[in-house]
Amino acid sequence: DCCRSVTVNEPVVLGLFAGTWNVNGKNCSEADLTEWLTSVSRNGGHDSAPDLYAIGFQEFVDLNASNLLREDPAKRRDCQARIEAALLQLHGEHYVVVAAEQMVGVFLLVFVQQRLASSVTHVLSDSIKTGFGGTAG
Repeated sequence: DCCRSVTVNEPVVLGLFAGTWNVNGKNCSEADLTEWLTSVSRNGGHDSAPDLYAIGFQEFVDLNASNLLREDPAKRRDCQARIEAALLQLHGEHYVVVAAEQMVGVFLLVFVQQRLASSVTHVLSDSIKTGFGGTAG
């Protein structure tokens, strides 16, 4: 077809940080997050800021009957804001969340450097509730 053009993009190597932290139902301060991310980054031996962060928390909320049946979106937003602030302080670069999922005490977030955010497309996530007959999880 003479009117169709094809764009070929060269592969790009991206740095990824993947970490998880059992917070025992407590709220992490920005200082706690910065200290954790700094100590983990030093162990990796890389000087440049990762392009992507995949961060998971276990026991994000106290594991009690009340929290099994309801989620607190304000706690998620607050945690996300503290992570964004910690990453800005750590790297001097803005990161934006491209995916976030919570199932009771497990909270997962994926961040990308703001300069790359427009290149991140087709992000899919899903969760399946299996507790209490599929109504909680």
